[in-house]
Amino acid sequence: MTNMNAWYRCLYRLKEHARDCRLIILAGSIGLLCVSLLGMPLPQLTGQIIDKVFIGKGSVSQLYSLLLLMLGISIARYLVSIASKHLFVKTSVRVVNSIRLAMLDKAMDLPMSYYDENEKGYILSRVSECSNVGNLFMPANINIFIGIFDFIFAFIMLCRINLIMTALVVLVFPIYFYAVRLSSDALSKSIKGTMETGGVVNGEVFEAINGVQEIKILNGKSIQLAKIKKKLEDLIKISVKQGNHMTVYFENMMLINALSGMLVLLLAGILIIRNEMTIGMYTAFAGYVAKIFGNVQSLASIGITLKPIFISIDRVGEFMDTQDENQGKTESLDNEQVQKISIRDIYFKYSKSNSDSISGFSCTINAGDKVLIKGRNGAGKTTLVKLLLGLYNADKGDIYYNDKAVSTIDRKSLRHKISVVSQNIYLIKGTVLDNILFNVNGKTERDVMKLIEKYNLGRHLLSLKGGLNTDIGHGGANVSGGQKQLIAFLRALISDKEIIVLDEPTSNMDIEIKTDMINIIKNNSLCKMLLIISHDEAFSFVEKSINLDSLCDEVA
Repeated sequence: MTNMNAWYRCLYRLKEHARDCRLIILAGSIGLLCVSLLGMPLPQLTGQIIDKVFIGKGSVSQLYSLLLLMLGISIARYLVSIASKHLFVKTSVRVVNSIRLAMLDKAMDLPMSYYDENEKGYILSRVSECSNVGNLFMPANINIFIGIFDFIFAFIMLCRINLIMTALVVLVFPIYFYAVRLSSDALSKSIKGTMETGGVVNGEVFEAINGVQEIKILNGKSIQLAKIKKKLEDLIKISVKQGNHMTVYFENMMLINALSGMLVLLLAGILIIRNEMTIGMYTAFAGYVAKIFGNVQSLASIGITLKPIFISIDRVGEFMDTQDENQGKTESLDNEQVQKISIRDIYFKYSKSNSDSISGFSCTINAGDKVLIKGRNGAGKTTLVKLLLGLYNADKGDIYYNDKAVSTIDRKSLRHKISVVSQNIYLIKGTVLDNILFNVNGKTERDVMKLIEKYNLGRHLLSLKGGLNTDIGHGGANVSGGQKQLIAFLRALISDKEIIVLDEPTSNMDIEIKTDMINIIKNNSLCKMLLIISHDEAFSFVEKSINLDSLCDEVA
């Protein structure tokens, strides 16, 4: 695939995100085109001042008139340029935010296996790359495309000044173009390598910061820093290589510009000596040549300027094209009640595991069942819940809700049926009430209070300084582990879902909260199906159980 086709593909990927900015882009482009047109007369007016006023000994009034004309053009150009560039900056911000939101949306839909195979820090760095995409709409890069018109206008003015000199420029600029192109290609390759290596380093740093508590506890700082240092050494090598390429590129440009300028000056000097060109004409010609070579350099080095942006667009596209967890899943549970869950001979192991977490397990759970899921550590209890939720797909066998295989059910539809109180409670930034009502439609604080009063849980939550309006600190730092589990439990109850899964629901609770929780579970029908994962003997009252140690074929 050619570069042009690749770039067209990249630009096409932005179509959806730039749709709302089409008029802004059009207005900004017209504005920059006007800036290009307004800049055209300035070198010629400068030449006229030299020939007619300085050398031709014109009047002061002529000087004032020409300078006022140049001043008016410059001010108009300045105002139009600011207005146009403002429109493109606005476009850049809007497009980046649209892409960032789309990538976060995609990240939420990726299968958990993707997160197993890629560090979260690396995924975060991929999402962050969308900021590079916005550079495409920055005025400096838009000017590369507008520069084509600048080139054409400048070339017309050169032809009007002197055809012989213009012919020389025409002979020189292909050589100039390819010299710039060769220098920029090597730099482009090193830039791509730096971006990828930088993403890996950022991923390692994120993981270190994210796990700082565990690193402190394990005194693992030196080990973690050593890992990061090794990645940094790779980044240093490729960054030095990029820096060397950048130096060579700019030195080449300076040398080529100097040689081209001397060649033009040589021919112009001969023509001036022969009285075939005036100094003013040369000054104007040199101004237009600078525009020509400047735009040739921009177009030739487009790989340096735009290729990193297109690489980022391509990488964003690759991320967005990753198969999500809902791919091909068209069945829905929205219009039916779950009467039975059938687990049929399932096998599963995590991608980085050498052994099965679950091997040949089958059972049936019916509406009205309270089921205790038991087993030793590593027997697959939590893994079974993840399979029930569709977070992972079984390697062999399947789970059926009524007569529909979980592998075919839309994940959103499936999770509308199930509430989970996990071991690692997720609390959002907000109040206790915000967390209880998180993604619960049609329920209010009054409904939460009724639930708390019904199960006599007020003394555990309402005793907080702000009651239900207590702000939750980062990660729930200002509430106990038991209170976190209680908040998640209330969130599960108030959602009125058909199935509730409690994963070690009392593991962090003090004796008082634990006693109340067990009594609630024991004496109330909380949902159509209740699944409890626990080692706690306090749940021995549950009549039905699944023992993953024995891989029983039926609910006991």
